[in-house]
Amino acid sequence: MHLCSYLLPRYSTNNPLDNKARPMANASQAPDLKGIHHEMHEIAEQIKIMKEINARLAILEVEDPSDKVVIMAMMEGLCPGLLFNSLSKSITETWSALQDKVDKYIAVEKLAEAKRGRRGKDDHRRQEPDTRRINYTGKLIKRSEREVRRRINK
Repeated sequence: MHLCSYLLPRYSTNNPLDNKARPMANASQAPDLKGIHHEMHEIAEQIKIMKEINARLAILEVEDPSDKVVIMAMMEGLCPGLLFNSLSKSITETWSALQDKVDKYIAVEKLAEAKRGRRGKDDHRRQEPDTRRINYTGKLIKRSEREVRRRINK
């Protein structure tokens, strides 16, 4: 038996792969349980205070905000387009006026979509504005390349 235990590998306290806990160098490194308990109590108090503050903020959010704040928040979320441009030029003062304006633009977009649907997707005579711009800039790029080639060949 003595020979078998002699041949087995010994665990080292310096090897992090060993499952044994490393001994502490001195007793002053032992965790102070009172200090840990005090820190946990302070953290619990801070969490309680933060929850109270969040509850107060939630109450403030629920109360009736002014129309101007709501309108500005809505404009921040809008994508650039006809409605955004219209609202940028003349900002409405009331929520109901804004709703009326939005309803008008929604109706215009629905009519335009229905008109495009009646024409069909295969209407090659009419292109969407974005594709016209892309083709237009593409033609400009081709023209400038031709001009460069002509100048080089001269």
